[in-house]
Amino acid sequence: MTEKERLEIEQLSLKAHEVLNFVKTQIRKAREEVGFSQETVARLMGMSHSGFAKIESGENDITLTRLVQISEVLKSSITDFLPKKESGGIHQIRAKKIDSVVTDVNIMTQYNHVKDDNLQIYLQQLENRLKTIEEYLY
Repeated sequence: MTEKERLEIEQLSLKAHEVLNFVKTQIRKAREEVGFSQETVARLMGMSHSGFAKIESGENDITLTRLVQISEVLKSSITDFLPKKESGGIHQIRAKKIDSVVTDVNIMTQYNHVKDDNLQIYLQQLENRLKTIEEYLY
């Protein structure tokens, strides 16, 4: 496997992980907005509380079937749980991560005069990671 192929696979994996995190957050928000407990949603879906809790926490991936059931129980549309480009969605999540990396790089740059080899290596890794993320997004 080439380095480019490895990076593409890593980027796809990151994107899928970001989408799942977004979905689980939206499910929790929708559940809380209607005032249901995890136990209530689980019971209405015909599943165990722990099973639903694992979906909502992201411990278990969510299937399309379960997403449909959740949307029906919470009187929502499936699309309510998915990222939307016009509202930021995944791009907004990625922008926050980039801001975090930029902050790390700026902090590390302030201490660039320190001659600790580990610090210099970490700074270079952060700068490379930022470039990779920016290339992927734009």
